[in-house]
Amino acid sequence: MVLSKKEYNKSLDDIKFKRKLALINYIKKLPLFNKLTRTYIGKLTDNTKEMKVTKDCVIYKEGDIADKVFIVKEGEFVVSKKIIV
Repeated sequence: MVLSKKEYNKSLDDIKFKRKLALINYIKKLPLFNKLTRTYIGKLTDNTKEMKVTKDCVIYKEGDIADKVFIVKEGEFVVSKKIIV
């Protein structure tokens, strides 16, 4: 099989579009975002990237400045807080 550069780029664009649409639909179903329009969510997703983490990976530690928002699509996570008594 042979694809021209134009056909190859079109295929990549189609894949990117389908992935973005799936992400928009996923985010739209979340209670925090369900009142936003798909257009607005689409603009938000322009600045997102997928991140895969391994078991026991620390995303934030207590006291860190939270400069990102994480949306967990699959898996589990633990939130903990130190309490001094």
